[in-house]
Amino acid sequence: MEIAHRQPDAALQQLVDELREEARIPGCVLLIDDGRGEPIGITSGESDPASGRAATLDELYPVGSVTKPCVATLVLHAWQAGLLDIDEPAGLHLPELESLLQIAAEVPIRCLLNHRSGLPNYSLLLEALPRIVDEKLLTCHWEEPEILALLEKQDPLYQPGQGWNYCNTNYLLLGMLLERIHGRDLATLLHESISGPLGMADTFYMATEAPPGPLVVPHMWEREGYRAIPELHAPTLWRGAGAIVSTAADLLAFSRALFSGRLLGPQYTAAMQDWEDVEIARGPDVALYNIAELAFGLGLVRYVKQDGLEFIGHHGGIIGYRAELLWLPQQGIHLIALGNRHKSDLGRVAYSALRHLLGMPQQPRGQM
Repeated sequence: MEIAHRQPDAALQQLVDELREEARIPGCVLLIDDGRGEPIGITSGESDPASGRAATLDELYPVGSVTKPCVATLVLHAWQAGLLDIDEPAGLHLPELESLLQIAAEVPIRCLLNHRSGLPNYSLLLEALPRIVDEKLLTCHWEEPEILALLEKQDPLYQPGQGWNYCNTNYLLLGMLLERIHGRDLATLLHESISGPLGMADTFYMATEAPPGPLVVPHMWEREGYRAIPELHAPTLWRGAGAIVSTAADLLAFSRALFSGRLLGPQYTAAMQDWEDVEIARGPDVALYNIAELAFGLGLVRYVKQDGLEFIGHHGGIIGYRAELLWLPQQGIHLIALGNRHKSDLGRVAYSALRHLLGMPQQPRGQM
């Protein structure tokens, strides 16, 4: 999706350039809708340093766990339509869980949505493998039963609803559940209910669809500088937990539609924001510095900084990439940020850009 945008002021561009370099991100883009006309589009650095290709707003990025709000939206659509009740056990719709992963069969769908299922996270098992094995696994084609088999000897961490842990297993199961109740694959469901109606022509589900063009080149940081790495994002491994590829403009269209209530209506939009507090130290890596409050809803995270700024949305991290989809409800601001280095502090870049637009002084680098 092409989108008209306005240019950042010189001070904002310089700020983003400096923070991107400090965060050691080869290239990043930000698209910020501040309600004052066309969104502000910011590009910084290079999407492919080896060729000197500059970052642009229309490039394709794997967005990792920003997939989760999309999947959660589809689940709430199904709830609206009477196809399921989120307080029903997942096994009611996926009876094969009794043999594939018995500990998941009695977990309420709500607990999958808000990460209170007690299920172990299959991606943590993969992260513990030696890198050479890890790379081989990440380039394989995975089916859901093979992924669930990784957990067959694992015990639940706690009884459903009695704790919290961020868990990709939850959203793998939600994707399976959606495909079962609709009788169509997740790519089709995303196009029918989200990307199609919103005109998100550059959004695809990589587990079963090929993107229409090349992706931004993924990178890691070494002492010698940036190093391009193979595309190890393994879309068939992440599926409903993180297999969407998109652009900044498409994600902005989704954010606007979701938080305005156009996608789900007021009742179910509010249901997504039924917050459960989470201990800050246990939260996922969403640039959780100077956080006063942290909570999870149904496919969404909410956090409040010590300076009072409230953020709702989701982050995404997948090998070689980083993504942020954020809404500031008090200011009515939407922000999308995409970068091509995983485990980089793209959230700090986004946060500082917002402080600039709100006329807030920048905090010392170590206190952001």
